[in-house]
Amino acid sequence: MDIKCLHPVVLINPEARKKALDFDRIYIRERCQCWVMELFVIEPWRYSPKKWSIGLSDIEHCYLLNSETGDMIPLYIAVPCGSCIICRKRKANALATRAIMETEITGSSPLFITLTYNPEHLPKNQYGYLTLRKLDLQLFFKRLRSLLDNQSIPHSLRYLACGEYGSNTKRPHYHLLLWGFPLSYFKDILKAQAFIQKAWSYFQVDENGKRIPYYSKCRTCPFNQYKDRRSCSDVAHFCTGVRLRYPSGAFIYRRYPIGSIKVLPANSGAPAYITKYMVKGSNAPHSSCEPPFRTASNRGGGIGSAYIRAHKDEILRNPSLEALPVVDRVTGSGKLFYMPIDSWVKSTLIPSPSSFLKTKEYETVRDFCYTFSLFEQCAQQLYRLYPMDRFIDGELQYYTDVFCDPLKREKWAEAYAHVREFIPPTVPNINIGSWIKDRDYFNEYMYTLTERLDILARKVLEINIDDSYFRSREKYLKTRVEIFKKKYGNKKTNLDALAENITLSAERNQWREYF
Repeated sequence: MDIKCLHPVVLINPEARKKALDFDRIYIRERCQCWVMELFVIEPWRYSPKKWSIGLSDIEHCYLLNSETGDMIPLYIAVPCGSCIICRKRKANALATRAIMETEITGSSPLFITLTYNPEHLPKNQYGYLTLRKLDLQLFFKRLRSLLDNQSIPHSLRYLACGEYGSNTKRPHYHLLLWGFPLSYFKDILKAQAFIQKAWSYFQVDENGKRIPYYSKCRTCPFNQYKDRRSCSDVAHFCTGVRLRYPSGAFIYRRYPIGSIKVLPANSGAPAYITKYMVKGSNAPHSSCEPPFRTASNRGGGIGSAYIRAHKDEILRNPSLEALPVVDRVTGSGKLFYMPIDSWVKSTLIPSPSSFLKTKEYETVRDFCYTFSLFEQCAQQLYRLYPMDRFIDGELQYYTDVFCDPLKREKWAEAYAHVREFIPPTVPNINIGSWIKDRDYFNEYMYTLTERLDILARKVLEINIDDSYFRSREKYLKTRVEIFKKKYGNKKTNLDALAENITLSAERNQWREYF
């Protein structure tokens, strides 16, 4: 299949690892390299694409084969690199469309906010260069939510933000789209801007590092309203002012602005403006500076996930659907956007086992697979260190009972079959020859693994895994691959021309900023 990427990456096919035990041969460049499939499951690093120097042209000549049925499955797959200009443009477009979907699902236009620094608060790195600081942006959202809670104003804030450097001055600043801000609680957008400005500020502190609170006006105090109690003590009288509180009961403290902000209603071009840095790359003043970044709300599946779930049936019923059309009705532009059915959409609608199972359940399954693989690998390495022909008859029976094929144990085999199709067992390669003392020591270790596997197998069998869900998920993905392989299998894209067009478009957009 044609992959629109300048530098595709070759990886081991995860489906091959899941179903490896259903095959009995591994072919690399049409030559059989393995007859023991357990080795591929336990030690996949032996078949690393880098180790075998596998290129794109070699993928179709590397596969797993079942010699009895003739079934085959690719050993390697090619995936986009994610870092070339074509991949960056694809991700930027998808993220901008997700912002449009978030706007559609909320039913109101987001706020477009720009945050800048005062000269005295410009962040610098250890070498004295101006740099972005993601923590400042995170604290801004934290303070904004805290302010709304203190005022007892209901909210459901979600955001898409980016940090970048100025084209000429290289000053760090931030742009963000903010959904769910309760604009109706303020008279106009200027009042909302003044409120949001409080979140882009620091608390003023005294010489002891304590926050300085606000007080109500003291009748006998010659100073202005909101002076703190220490000012009154200078004129030798008792201050009658009281500390001011928010409606929630929290105290009000003095603030010092970090910089200026600008708040405007967002239009349909705002998402593309925020994501443009993903295409043009880094313009940091120095390599030691924080590169331009983007961050977004991830709760509930991330920006636009609610819109995708609302169209779940439409997407899953049609495996041939390439992109979901999205009409911008909220900002008034009426433009039509397309959200590609990419890995994010599929993981949102049909999550993998690690997302589908509860955390404790997945950890139990993972521990079982790990211990099972460790048991197999230790047994195989024992045979290498102590071949069976060196055992006397009595010892041979004694050790064979311990180190037999783990799949011959009924509970282990049942638990393994319960999860193997969905979660391939993985274990790092070990060399027991470096720590084994003698056969008795190793025997004791294997008995420990046996006891642990008995416990984990029992827990795994208690987990209710919905096989129908995973089978329908696998069927959808497999059907989708076959459809697009048939549709685009022989088509070739001029990647150099595509990359050049994207680069020229990014340069044109950059010149528009100057004028």
